[in-house]
Amino acid sequence: MTIQNVITGQSQSVTATGVYSFGPYGTDSLSIFGITDLSEPGCTWMSDSLAYPSESCHIVSCGFDNYDYCYGNNEDRWYTFRSAQAVPTTIAFTQGQMPTGDRIVVYNGVDENAGVIYQGNNGGNLAGFAVNSQNPGNAITLRIQSNASGSCSDGQVAVPLRWTVGCGAVGMAEIASGGFAVFPNPTEGLLNITVSPVATGAARLRVMDLSGRVVIDSPLVLRSGALHSLDMSGLQSGQYAVQLSTASWTKVQRVQVER
Repeated sequence: MTIQNVITGQSQSVTATGVYSFGPYGTDSLSIFGITDLSEPGCTWMSDSLAYPSESCHIVSCGFDNYDYCYGNNEDRWYTFRSAQAVPTTIAFTQGQMPTGDRIVVYNGVDENAGVIYQGNNGGNLAGFAVNSQNPGNAITLRIQSNASGSCSDGQVAVPLRWTVGCGAVGMAEIASGGFAVFPNPTEGLLNITVSPVATGAARLRVMDLSGRVVIDSPLVLRSGALHSLDMSGLQSGQYAVQLSTASWTKVQRVQVER
């Protein structure tokens, strides 16, 4: 039989059962395959139209997801993140060295056609660098580029890249430094809370209004990497302080309830 991509003309002649690979093809490109029995040339099976949509490559989340990457030489690596809720997507680097000639590019959207929010290496040290999406789709794309020498994989860069992706643009620095973060903010009632992976065990959660009155007071058991939820639907619209206390620290995040 002959297998042919009728769009590109790429073909293979096959004589045995097996798996046969074609491509690579770019995302969103169209492929249609025809399989012809050479002993019966009029017998051809045509596939449906096939495409791998670029949206399949998007990472959709609203937790606080951590990424580590030791990049190599001549890299051109892409990540596209989209918020699962109607709040901005935030990328915050907790560490990462980049020598001259290497850089990150952050696009305000799903690909390089979107505007560039930032490009560079933050003076060689990306620790503390953070940026938010600024578009209705709440999408942001991170591109990592390097030249032919001096990278993490060849040992000339000692600190690999590490970054956190979250939603709501609130508390990214706090979670990176060992605290907690909340989203979405503003909230209609349900507030998600995530804490630093090192924060575990018994804790106390309090919510106070602007007068300092405690309106919610609840014990909480922190689990590394877990997402905790707080129901604030019984509170009136307005500003509140969410206080989380552990055995080693007490920290506060300001939250807006809107309905």
